[in-house]
Amino acid sequence: MPPRTAQPVAASAIRRLLAGEVPSYSMEKRYLCKDGTTIWVNLNVALVRDQRGEPEYFIAIVENINKRKTAQEALRESEERFRLLADTVPVMIWEAGPDGRCTFLNRAWTEFTGRSQEQELGALADGWMQEIIHPEDQKRCMETVLSAFREHRNFSVEYRLRLGDGQYGWVANTGEPRLASNGDLLGYIGTCFDITERKRVKEKLEQDKELLAQKVSERTEELNKTVEKLQEEINERINMALKLSKETAKRHNAEQELREKELLLLQQGRLAAMGEMIGNIAHQWRQPLNILGLHAQEMLFFYKIGEFTTEYLEESIKKLLETISQMSQTIDDFRYFFKPGKEKQEFRVFEMIGKTLSLLEGSLKEEQINSAVIPTGDPVVNGYPNEFCQVLLNIISNAKDAFVAKQVPSPEIKIEAGLEEGRCVVTITDNVGGIPEDILSKIFEPYVTTKGPGKGTGVGLFMSKIIVEKNMGGTLSACNVEGGAQFRIVV
Repeated sequence: MPPRTAQPVAASAIRRLLAGEVPSYSMEKRYLCKDGTTIWVNLNVALVRDQRGEPEYFIAIVENINKRKTAQEALRESEERFRLLADTVPVMIWEAGPDGRCTFLNRAWTEFTGRSQEQELGALADGWMQEIIHPEDQKRCMETVLSAFREHRNFSVEYRLRLGDGQYGWVANTGEPRLASNGDLLGYIGTCFDITERKRVKEKLEQDKELLAQKVSERTEELNKTVEKLQEEINERINMALKLSKETAKRHNAEQELREKELLLLQQGRLAAMGEMIGNIAHQWRQPLNILGLHAQEMLFFYKIGEFTTEYLEESIKKLLETISQMSQTIDDFRYFFKPGKEKQEFRVFEMIGKTLSLLEGSLKEEQINSAVIPTGDPVVNGYPNEFCQVLLNIISNAKDAFVAKQVPSPEIKIEAGLEEGRCVVTITDNVGGIPEDILSKIFEPYVTTKGPGKGTGVGLFMSKIIVEKNMGGTLSACNVEGGAQFRIVV
């Protein structure tokens, strides 16, 4: 049915028409059809006068505008739904005209900035940016946005935005151009995300990274000082041992002289092992340091592609701390290795084998040497666990050096341990080609080495035999087997 105001409006328009105030009039109104439906029409009325100028008759044109009205109503409802949707999402949404003037902002924008729609709408982009963007970000932001407007392309820029309380918050602003069919710019639609927390986390991460680098530097400096101190102690002890050896040779008989030489060889072997352990520390740390570098690059990559989430950050920090803990554990393992045993104690053989292989893991991997441990039981031995590890270390290190010198393809070290007639038997077998027969019979004598001049002290195996046979009451022997050599420890 037509609205109640239609008849008064029509009567007024007819009076004006009859009075000659207007040549015609038009109005939109609703009509009730026979089938009970209501349609919108546009009524155009004109007055025809006779030759004397007196009103003669009316001409009325009725146009069905129901489709247009329906479309207009649908558009209004769509715009209302869009505004409601825009106001409910937590993302800041904006729209600007082709001249850069702001034409729309949703509720999230005003809530974040603390500024009203009246303060923002209608403002030009360059003036708006100069007013509320941080001075340090203005030039970069204006160049990015204005360049995009000129070239009709999308843009993405991060900057600090002044809030209602005078503080600044970080936002990531993106804009997409709306183009007409002929390519003309109709305006821009964009979104803003609050990245203040992400920036804070990134800044904290950078601080942690610098702190980590500082700690690594400090730890490296400490290690360098420790190495220098160890070297000084080594030189001092060697000099002292040489002096002691000379003095002892003058005062004691041949048996005592032999005993002092044995002690000297033991000390030299331990010092040589300490020097080799420094190299093993470097091997053990190389992979964790690479892992730390890869994580740093990965975090930068995920940040650049926009997938730098809090969950990802927590997981990355967890991995970094695990790697740092692993490096710290390496130092503790080497410190434990050089702690001499004062009293005999029971220890599991496989536990000592695993500890020794973990100390050599880096150098074995670098030379691509495979190590296989084959258990035939779980023997427990009463003795000195650290010294037992040192024996294993000497034998495995000698095999590693032989592999490197001979460039053996597919190098492998096989370690077997079990019980034979109530005694623990450990065999270490390699495929390096065997020990020369002229050396095999005197391999455990002092200063005998299969390495080239200046490459070996010749005291490692001698010291190992003393540890096994004199200190632990066992036997240490060597023989050649098919493809390599085999050392046999019985304790």
